Amino acid sequence: MDFLTSDTFVTIFFVVGSAIGVFLAVRADFGSRSDRVARGFNRFKDTDRAKDGFDEGTNGIEKSLRQRIDHVEKSLRQRIDRVEENFRKRIDRVEERARADHKEVVAAISELKTAVGILNVKLEERSSPRRLPIQDPPADYPVDDQSEGDPQTR
Repeated sequence: MDFLTSDTFVTIFFVVGSAIGVFLAVRADFGSRSDRVARGFNRFKDTDRAKDGFDEGTNGIEKSLRQRIDHVEKSLRQRIDRVEENFRKRIDRVEERARADHKEVVAAISELKTAVGILNVKLEERSSPRRLPIQDPPADYPVDDQSEGDPQTR
């Protein structure tokens, strides 16, 4: 029993106990680290799955956007066609109105030409020299001042 109470035994016992404690602590530390590494690896796997899911989601979004863009393009083309047709109709109506107005202007111009021609003829008739149809006899007008009292000259 002296051996169990000796300083050497106690020292060896504490050293061996400390070594076992350190060994268990290191083993637990390695275990927790390996668990963390395993969780990190699982997260990495999950990120691959998440990436695949994200890629599938973005592909679906791209497909949806392409469909919307195609739909918008189709509706815009239809609207442009309708607007062009309406413009063609308006242009046709304006052309018809312009033709009708042109006919009216041509008719008014021909009437005006006719009226100007008539006025021109009348102006030529008035401005041409012609004889007066009525002439007074010379006896009605006194030639000199002496014949004013003469009853024949009146």
